[in-house]
Amino acid sequence: MQFLVARSQTGQPVGLVTCFAADLRSGVASLAAHIGPEFIGAGLIGDALALFIEYVLGLWNFRILYAEVPEYNYSQLASGAGTLFSEEARVPERYWHRGRLWDNVILAVRREHWQTIAPRLLRAVRGHEGAADS
Repeated sequence: MQFLVARSQTGQPVGLVTCFAADLRSGVASLAAHIGPEFIGAGLIGDALALFIEYVLGLWNFRILYAEVPEYNYSQLASGAGTLFSEEARVPERYWHRGRLWDNVILAVRREHWQTIAPRLLRAVRGHEGAADS
């Protein structure tokens, strides 16, 4: 399943969020997000991911949602480490980028943890709706 992320006021496409590789028997799936470079840092994809995670966990009985992030992009998400997600593992030297090797960072959002943070987080996200458009 995937959704286009768009600005709430203008409908301008911003990025894409997707849930894939669902293993219903084990209760796990993977998440991915892509944002256009001109929108990095605007908070739009973070808000969209929070809404998407809530939707996915409400629709299916997944225990864990995984995401993989090249280490060179991890700094864009690092503020959520330990609060929104946990770092599950690193695959050393997985990616070659800009003259060096980088790790692949595997992140997890666990249902139990999400249920404790979602009410506060979603209130904040819903309070932002349209804020990045102004």
